[in-house]
Amino acid sequence: RWRHIYSCHRKSLRATCGFAEMCFFYSEWVTGKDEWENHCQVHLDGHKPLPAQCDPLFYGGTLASPGIYPFCLDDTTLSATERIHQFHDKAEWRDHISDHFGIFEKYVGSLHEGTSPKCPIPKVTLSRRFRISATGEISPSEQPWC
Repeated sequence: RWRHIYSCHRKSLRATCGFAEMCFFYSEWVTGKDEWENHCQVHLDGHKPLPAQCDPLFYGGTLASPGIYPFCLDDTTLSATERIHQFHDKAEWRDHISDHFGIFEKYVGSLHEGTSPKCPIPKVTLSRRFRISATGEISPSEQPWC
């Protein structure tokens, strides 16, 4: 039900304004492409904090908080909107994580072959620690990487 209301309102705003994205973290609509990029950058700069939970959170079948991916957040080769992409669906979020794990597996495989490729994890991310639970939830952790 929430998805239908969200989709209809977004479609209406896009017809009127040409662009519309909703920041689910702060429940606000942004109706300009440049404004959306700036809005996302404000989050990345820490002026509008993001939740610690990274997987999409649903309550009563309604999206309470979208999913984000911590390694993308720190990848400065991506635009702010790409870094803070909001996942509204757990399956889409898990597929994105699986794609990244495929990259990590190739990296580890190349290490075993004796080559020294660049680590695919942004250096800033290495200073943060995350725990991936059996359900796929990613959350901050006090445990070291090794």
